[in-house]
Amino acid sequence: MFPRYADAEMTYRGKSIKTELDDYATGITYTDPASSESDTFTLQMADPDELWIGPWYPTHGDKITGSITVYNWERAGDTRRVSCGSFTFDDFEPNVGGSTTVSISGVSVPADDAFGDTPNSKTWEDVTIQQIAQDIASRASLTLMYDAGEVKLESREQSKEPDQSFLDTLCKEYGLSLKVYNDRLVIFDRELYKAKPTVHTFTRENTKPASFRHKLKGTYTGGEIVYTDGDAEEEVKFTLGGGKRIFRMNEKVDNDADAERKLRCAVNDANHEALTVSFSAMGNPDLVAGQTALLSGFKKLDGKYYINSVTHNVCGADYSCSYELSKVYPSI
Repeated sequence: MFPRYADAEMTYRGKSIKTELDDYATGITYTDPASSESDTFTLQMADPDELWIGPWYPTHGDKITGSITVYNWERAGDTRRVSCGSFTFDDFEPNVGGSTTVSISGVSVPADDAFGDTPNSKTWEDVTIQQIAQDIASRASLTLMYDAGEVKLESREQSKEPDQSFLDTLCKEYGLSLKVYNDRLVIFDRELYKAKPTVHTFTRENTKPASFRHKLKGTYTGGEIVYTDGDAEEEVKFTLGGGKRIFRMNEKVDNDADAERKLRCAVNDANHEALTVSFSAMGNPDLVAGQTALLSGFKKLDGKYYINSVTHNVCGADYSCSYELSKVYPSI
């Protein structure tokens, strides 16, 4: 028999501290959200030699990288690895007493505070979201990965707002998801990702008790937006779909095409939260936020779901994952 086990590795200031993890780590957590939140990496460990409150004491801007490897996981010889990415130290909690322990947390945002904290102002004219994102990525020394269609804007003003919150708000208006991972600024179209084939099946037997939340009013079947036509200076109503469940909004838009896109995104975003579920299962290094999976064995709750977040938990040689998912409904 080949034992099934998980192992973790972390580098700090460019040096591997795997031996210390093997001997003293008590828990490692890596959270991978699909959008709007930073990836996080948290380590709890004993510090009997007091290295972390001595020569390894973290300083602002320090980088850590992490990975999780599983061995003989589903069969003998099944070795797989989760690359958690690169993180900037965010929180340090030493507990100094008879036996010193530490909790160390990092986030996937740049070490430079400008991206998340420094207010910036700029106006773009006749621009695309991809071009705005590229400007912001360059300012933060991030590599842009853009996987969505072209979204044209007549103008957009950033007024005394940090780059991260400004770009996140802009992406949400047009149905795009944004996250920072491993020194990359990633933007993608969630509805396109929801349309991709499923990559895994969760059954009632291989999940711990699943907690569902169903908003029983149901999903929206259409939408209506009212805006003012700048040229004609008259109120214009634009509708999508139909039926009894109509999502209504008032929003500043550039033109009919802009109104359609914003309305479609708002309806799809509202429907995304109609049926959600969270549960834990045996760790799976291959599943990441942004993929889709099937749920089977839950009767009327069965179907295709989008993975909103995956949290990887390593405790000793044990490895499990916690998931948050949303039911996939047809896009408007």
